[in-house]
Amino acid sequence: MTIDRTIDGKGLELQSVASAVRRRSRNSLLERGLPVHLVNHLATMADLHRAGRYDRISDGVLTPTGRGPLNVQEFVRKNAAAFTASAKAA
Repeated sequence: MTIDRTIDGKGLELQSVASAVRRRSRNSLLERGLPVHLVNHLATMADLHRAGRYDRISDGVLTPTGRGPLNVQEFVRKNAAAFTASAKAA
C-alpha cells in the first residue's frame, strides 16, 4: 500500500489505516500457520518496498521478453482474479 501523506491533509489518518492493514495482514498470515520468522521477513520486505529501497533499474525482464516489467500495482491488477480466488478460499 502506497501512502500519499499530502492527500487533503489526511496523511496521519491514511498512515493509521495503512498500519491497521499491515497488522491485520500480519495476523492473518500468522493465523494461517506461517512461521513467525517468515511473516517478519515478509513484513520487513514490504516496509522496504514502501520506502523505495527495492527501486532498481535493470534489463532483466526487457532483454529476454522484449517487454518492460510490470510494477506491483500493474501486476496485481492484471492478476486480480488469482488474488481474489485465494482470498475467497481462505
